[in-house]
Amino acid sequence: MKVITICHHKGGVAKSTTAAALGHGISVMQKKSKVLLIDADPQGTLTKSVYGIKQTVPGLYSVIMGEKDWKSVILHTESGDIVPYEKKTGSLDAELISDPGKDYKLRECLEELEGYTHIIIDTSPYLNLANIQALTASDVVIIPVCADPECVDSLPETLKTIRTVQKYSNKTLTIGGAVMTLYDGRANVVKQYADLIEDVCKKNEVRLLKTKVRTCAAIKEAHAMKENLFTYAPKSNAVADYTAIIKELKL
Repeated sequence: MKVITICHHKGGVAKSTTAAALGHGISVMQKKSKVLLIDADPQGTLTKSVYGIKQTVPGLYSVIMGEKDWKSVILHTESGDIVPYEKKTGSLDAELISDPGKDYKLRECLEELEGYTHIIIDTSPYLNLANIQALTASDVVIIPVCADPECVDSLPETLKTIRTVQKYSNKTLTIGGAVMTLYDGRANVVKQYADLIEDVCKKNEVRLLKTKVRTCAAIKEAHAMKENLFTYAPKSNAVADYTAIIKELKL
């Protein structure tokens, strides 16, 4: 079982879109695979905006706190299996503050999960315990980046968090790479910021993937229809780009 976390300490970089697209793509491209998406973001963008799940249901928080088991929280949808968000996930920092093993809770829970080849975890844009737990439980972290000044500023902080986890709680965690999202190569300013991000990646010895995810109306349309991008728009630029990313990362 390969555990993949999508992480960046900034909102609006297409973390949830990337998590869902990679999950959908792996399921389509690898027929023997079975993918589970986990929404570790207390805001629940993946659950609500991508999967269209509105009702309040038990999710990741309930599993971590030992209130529910995996079978009782996994939702089976037409777009794939997902563990939905819980707003209470944001309270893990306070509730587990005195627990010496708090960073390892999710890793321990995942040891009880069977039947999946890939686990993909979508995280909050904020540095919190749920993010640390996700990174501690993961084999690979992927960092979506986009061409804007805030992303250039937040990328080093994200890398600092990942390096800290690698040092103290997950020495085997690898950085799969940074992937440029929301990319419009026609805009000169986008190219300028993309160059700056490339410089940050080189300085921090992080791979910037060759494949860029181009801006694509099909992504918003698939989200609006609450459908799997790979089945909704199989010939779109977004599907071509995420397919190439899966191959480039050898997921």
